[in-house]
Amino acid sequence: MEDASLSKAAVYPQHTEQFDGPTVKGYDFSGNEIDYNAMFDSYKTTGFQATNFGAAVNMVNDMLKAKSEPFEGSYMDGIRQTSGCTIFVGFTSNMISSGVRENIKFSCEREFSGCFSYNMWCC
Repeated sequence: MEDASLSKAAVYPQHTEQFDGPTVKGYDFSGNEIDYNAMFDSYKTTGFQATNFGAAVNMVNDMLKAKSEPFEGSYMDGIRQTSGCTIFVGFTSNMISSGVRENIKFSCEREFSGCFSYNMWCC
């Protein structure tokens, strides 16, 4: 075998295993208008971080749906629960000093969460 062939074989090994997951594919921006629901849905197959973001979007949508449903139950420690889901949000101080603060403000103003927890780390 030639040196070039050995080098190529080392750099481009032959794989026999098959990937058993979704095809990695992003949103198609070729249309005239952006379908934001389809764009967020495409995050499930865009790549590892976007896939996790897509899963988080699904979880948030499920929580908001549960929150909009009336709660038919009892009182908890004297407090009447009014919805089927209480959303807890936790964040650290670095999120406030970044562009994420607008998202947190938006969530607070529209009462998406029942409880916000702020953590500050000091060195």
